[in-house]
Amino acid sequence: MAVDNLGLMSTSAPVNIFVTTNSTLLAPRIVAGAPALTVSNAVAGQPYILDVYTQSPGVFPGAWGPVQTSVAPASVFQFSDTALPAPSSRLYRVRQFFP
Repeated sequence: MAVDNLGLMSTSAPVNIFVTTNSTLLAPRIVAGAPALTVSNAVAGQPYILDVYTQSPGVFPGAWGPVQTSVAPASVFQFSDTALPAPSSRLYRVRQFFP
């Protein structure tokens, strides 16, 4: 229900509200041969997507693509990139997903 300054009231259809965060992706560390990427400042129960930036040789610009999706079990959790070609350096980002 919404009320304005004059006291008028109105009821609308249900609305979904999502809380977005400035989640932080910390520098990866190698665990069992694969990068373990820690996400902090997440909202527990919300889905997050780990993206990787790929660029083919001689092609600019590259593109961001999803590697893994996970529901945050707590405000800090980890992704693991098991598809990492070795040796390699990759750029990662994490984003909150709204289904």
